[in-house]
Amino acid sequence: MAAAAVPLVQLERWLQDRAERRPVATSLPTLNGYMAAIVAGLVSPCHANSLEL
Repeated sequence: MAAAAVPLVQLERWLQDRAERRPVATSLPTLNGYMAAIVAGLVSPCHANSLEL
């Protein structure tokens, strides 16, 4: 079942809060590097060993 829609007032508040935060990346190459680091970290052998149960 789908969740109920967020009231517009709550949505506006959330959007304003997000707009006031400092961005993680300020350019496309920086964002690309940031995302690549996340993905590489998740599939690295060291991280993969820590996921084994």
